[in-house]
Amino acid sequence: MAVTLLVGACGSPEGAPPGAGSGGAPGAGGAGAQASGGALSSGGQGSAAGGASSGAGGSPSGGASGGLSGTGGSEATGGMTGSGGSPGDTCGGEPLLEAPGPELSCGPRGHIFEAVGRPDNRVNYVIVGDGYDESQIGERFIEHVENMLYHEAAGLYSAIGEPYRRYRKFINVCGLKLASADACIDNPDENRDCDTLFDGRCEPPCSPSGTRLGVVNRNKVNAALAAELPDDVDADWVAVSLNADANGWWNSGGPVMVWNGGFQDRLSAASVALHEGGHTFHALADEYGGTSTTCGEYQEINSTADPEGEKWSHWIGYEDVRENSGPLPPHLVGRSTHGTFEQGVFEGSRYCDRGQYRPSKDSEMNQLPQPFNMPSMEKMILDIYSIVDPIDAHTPNDAPLAMPTGLQVKVVDPELLKIEWSVDGEVISGATGECFVVPELAPGKHEVRVRVFDETPWVRKGRERLEQTVTWEVTVP
Repeated sequence: MAVTLLVGACGSPEGAPPGAGSGGAPGAGGAGAQASGGALSSGGQGSAAGGASSGAGGSPSGGASGGLSGTGGSEATGGMTGSGGSPGDTCGGEPLLEAPGPELSCGPRGHIFEAVGRPDNRVNYVIVGDGYDESQIGERFIEHVENMLYHEAAGLYSAIGEPYRRYRKFINVCGLKLASADACIDNPDENRDCDTLFDGRCEPPCSPSGTRLGVVNRNKVNAALAAELPDDVDADWVAVSLNADANGWWNSGGPVMVWNGGFQDRLSAASVALHEGGHTFHALADEYGGTSTTCGEYQEINSTADPEGEKWSHWIGYEDVRENSGPLPPHLVGRSTHGTFEQGVFEGSRYCDRGQYRPSKDSEMNQLPQPFNMPSMEKMILDIYSIVDPIDAHTPNDAPLAMPTGLQVKVVDPELLKIEWSVDGEVISGATGECFVVPELAPGKHEVRVRVFDETPWVRKGRERLEQTVTWEVTVP
């Protein structure tokens, strides 16, 4: 079988992106709405789409797993005259904006885990399984993905999974229920050859002391996505869950993330998926050492040959990850600040024990399961915002408006994002909602502007990338 091997040695293999991974760290438009120009993902489109599925947390049987509810229009807040917005189903007498475009669809064989908004303005995380036969693809595959997403201590939306928990409404998650002929994964050490859709296998030696690499045929994965996904869903983050041996630590990062969804330790199965996603979606380096002597300066933000750590100097000395992450699993409570929660410069990284440095003693890119360190979290958030604009839709602004009574935006997450309205450069106190009741204005031309921004303390450089503004020209006879 043809296999695309994703190898992550010191310095990515030629032609592969940085942070390709090495099998995981050792474990312990509605009416009147204008779609806001969402940042395009690779091959992205400009169509507006939206919608949501019900449910939160765990998934009801037979339904969309753990999907978040869609967010309705926020209560309108104040204009210049202090009017408290517009009650009921209007904004200053104007109909409320509807969510733009159709609801997310994952295709005829798709399973929606998280449907949080228009796919052209969300990160679309798409997961397929390999080695699940027809009897398993509808339940076992779904359970393996749900464990990765919702495991209480190490899932995508756990405290360790931050920043994904904070940015849950920024990420759609689709599963594709594509069955293989055989319910297994190749193991060359045992001369086991399975007939699977994506040629999943471990790279020998497959023992726990071996390479620990899980690999797939990337071309076959991409072909399946092209055939199965609707045209308006671009896969920004692609993963394959292997239905592999219960003790098979077979994982890898790269253009297609691979993890053993069937690993018997459910916490480790979830945590290693977080780790490999750090490679695949965020180009993060492994932060553990090794015997390599060819390391140096690479583009990954979380590894450097500089003993001063200039790459992340703006985080050195930061200790309060716990304060912002919420409750941590019991094994992390009360840890020394000389561990995960102190950001500094620690020797040993990217497969080199000497001469290569990492930002924290422990982290999710080093010893599992741990929180991501701050330079990594900052990069992850900026990556999300490179695809998602804060504003989903707004009152059209392509022509001057004559005496509008209400202007509106719909934002990706009204609970997370801050909204600020201004008229002719003056910020209006109390105007912080999605609806702005336009105050009485003097005759002439006026500029109304809305600024939507994220106040997260987890980004210190590049904060300008966390905001968006929309401007209207308003004329009064």
